[in-house]
Amino acid sequence: MAGTISVSLTAQYTNGGDSQLVQPSSTTVTVAGAARVFDVVSVGTSAQALSIPAGTLGFIFAQNLDAANYIELSPDGTTWTDKLLAGEFCWKRPDGWTAVWAKANTAAVLLKYAVFNN
Repeated sequence: MAGTISVSLTAQYTNGGDSQLVQPSSTTVTVAGAARVFDVVSVGTSAQALSIPAGTLGFIFAQNLDAANYIELSPDGTTWTDKLLAGEFCWKRPDGWTAVWAKANTAAVLLKYAVFNN
């Protein structure tokens, strides 16, 4: 049975007298089956594979819960494609990824993540 994921985003830019609101944008996508992982893990400074569902990766949500250090994400533990600074998050479609790896910069950080199959 197929499921759905609904995502929305609003952004407000302000710099002195300059201000811009990115109007709410949302989308709903269909995903196959119920395969998913929701977790908060401690990520150290060496590459480590995250637990993911078997099948084709559809979407990844990742949030760096640390207040000081950044974290990087990778499809293979060697090519680091995404950097999340302290407190940042991302939502992405990992086209062609068969795994999700993470590595912290200076010290271990907590990573909140969710992985959904296609």
